[in-house]
Amino acid sequence: MDTLKQRVKKGYSRPWVVRKYATMGLWPSEEALCGQFWPGGIRVLDVGCGAGRTTAPLSIRGYRVTAL
Repeated sequence: MDTLKQRVKKGYSRPWVVRKYATMGLWPSEEALCGQFWPGGIRVLDVGCGAGRTTAPLSIRGYRVTAL
């Protein structure tokens, strides 16, 4: 299991992968779900946020995001 964990960590730590995830933003399905079920201004816990693909866009939309 440690080998798999190390491989995943190494893969997602590559600079080009971090840049890509940091600029992707929310997927259309995530935007639709947020708009439908989450009122603006609520608190959101983003667990396993990585490069912040969801963290930054949620914050920009007015959610109060705590990212881990």
